[in-house]
Amino acid sequence: MAGDVAMLAHEVTPVPKALRSHGLDVMAIHQHMTTTQPMIFFLHYWGAGRRINWLQVSKQRWTNEPRTTKCMNASHL
Repeated sequence: MAGDVAMLAHEVTPVPKALRSHGLDVMAIHQHMTTTQPMIFFLHYWGAGRRINWLQVSKQRWTNEPRTTKCMNASHL
């Protein structure tokens, strides 16, 4: 499984932790729009083996987050 997540700056540490705790590898974290506010970072992940439940991963990370944070490009999961 491979995918992408768009994150705000305060999510750059906890999101990769949540993905890694479910056996996914973080391949890259970067940003394209250097003058955008708030800053948006993009994370690319990859994993093989037992299929994880994406909802469990996202719930672990975003349980008490504002509703403005969204997973992007998860249609292929």
